[in-house]
Amino acid sequence: METEREELLALYREHADRMCERDICYPASEVNYEQSIVAPAADILLSVYALTGDAKYLKATERQIRILELFNGMQLDYHLHEVAGRHWDGYWFGKKRYFGDTFPHYWSALTGNVFELYGRITGNSAYLYPFQVNGREGEFYDAYANDQDWGLYFYLRANDGSFVPSC
Repeated sequence: METEREELLALYREHADRMCERDICYPASEVNYEQSIVAPAADILLSVYALTGDAKYLKATERQIRILELFNGMQLDYHLHEVAGRHWDGYWFGKKRYFGDTFPHYWSALTGNVFELYGRITGNSAYLYPFQVNGREGEFYDAYANDQDWGLYFYLRANDGSFVPSC
């Protein structure tokens, strides 16, 4: 299926080229600008870089990652490890229409997946725990920390050999 592989890669590359042209001018979606638009853009560009080795896709990915990082930030509790409450899903999609978010939100996994994939491809690792919390040393792994289920899912997925696309 070499012909099909080449055709699919050409289409994927064409899509990534269009994303490079648009840069951070994202098309409107359910909302005009949100983390779930930026993370897939970074993921696609990074995947095309992994497939082609073309540095322009890595450069475009790094631009997307800088934007993606803006959706993280210091939260009210250190247990959140910069995992933000994304939006009011509890109101729009919840049975009780409560003004709160579903948490942990799967979008957090989209960001984590991009960071993990970027680290594997480039060798630039990311430290996911706070270095300091309220003036105290925070650089340790906490077995009881929350929001670990998505990390486990992506860890297991990555370790079955399918974390980096290949031709």
